[in-house]
Amino acid sequence: MSATVLVFGNMFDGSSEELSGPAEILVESNRSARIGRSVNRSPGAQVIDLYKGRLL
Repeated sequence: MSATVLVFGNMFDGSSEELSGPAEILVESNRSARIGRSVNRSPGAQVIDLYKGRLL
Protein backbone atom coordinates (compact mmCIF):
# COMPACT_ATOMS: atom_id res chain seq x y z
CA MET A 1 0.00 0.00 0.00
CA SER A 2 1.43 3.39 -0.98
CA ALA A 3 1.27 6.23 1.50
CA THR A 4 1.59 9.98 1.12
CA VAL A 5 2.37 12.46 3.90
CA LEU A 6 1.33 16.10 3.51
CA VAL A 7 3.39 18.43 5.71
CA PHE A 8 1.92 21.83 6.68
CA GLY A 9 3.55 24.63 8.66
CA ASN A 10 0.35 25.85 10.32
CA MET A 11 -3.04 24.39 11.17
CA PHE A 12 -6.34 26.02 12.10
CA ASP A 13 -8.29 23.52 14.20
CA GLY A 14 -11.31 25.70 14.97
CA SER A 15 -10.98 25.32 18.75
CA SER A 16 -8.94 28.51 19.16
CA GLU A 17 -8.24 31.69 17.23
CA GLU A 18 -4.52 30.92 17.01
CA LEU A 19 -2.80 28.81 14.39
CA SER A 20 -1.00 25.76 15.67
CA GLY A 21 1.53 23.64 13.89
CA PRO A 22 3.31 22.04 12.30
CA ALA A 23 0.84 19.39 11.15
CA GLU A 24 0.97 16.29 8.99
CA ILE A 25 -1.70 14.27 7.20
CA LEU A 26 -1.09 10.63 6.35
CA VAL A 27 -3.02 9.60 3.23
CA GLU A 28 -3.49 5.87 2.53
CA SER A 29 -5.71 4.44 -0.21
CA ASN A 30 -6.92 7.96 -1.13
CA ARG A 31 -8.22 8.59 2.41
CA SER A 32 -6.92 10.60 5.34
CA ALA A 33 -5.67 7.95 7.76
CA ARG A 34 -4.12 10.20 10.45
CA ILE A 35 -3.74 13.89 11.23
CA GLY A 36 -1.34 15.18 13.86
CA ARG A 37 1.87 16.99 14.64
CA SER A 38 3.74 13.92 13.44
CA VAL A 39 2.37 10.76 11.81
CA ASN A 40 4.13 7.41 11.55
CA ARG A 41 5.61 7.43 8.08
CA SER A 42 6.24 4.11 6.45
CA PRO A 43 9.57 3.73 4.67
CA GLY A 44 9.15 4.87 1.09
CA ALA A 45 6.16 7.12 1.78
CA GLN A 46 5.93 10.07 -0.57
CA VAL A 47 6.30 13.35 1.33
CA ILE A 48 4.76 16.52 -0.08
CA ASP A 49 6.16 19.64 1.55
CA LEU A 50 3.45 22.27 2.01
CA TYR A 51 5.21 23.79 5.01
CA LYS A 52 4.51 27.34 3.85
CA GLY A 53 0.82 26.48 3.58
CA ARG A 54 -1.98 26.38 6.13
CA LEU A 55 -4.24 23.46 6.90
CA LEU A 56 -7.81 24.60 7.50
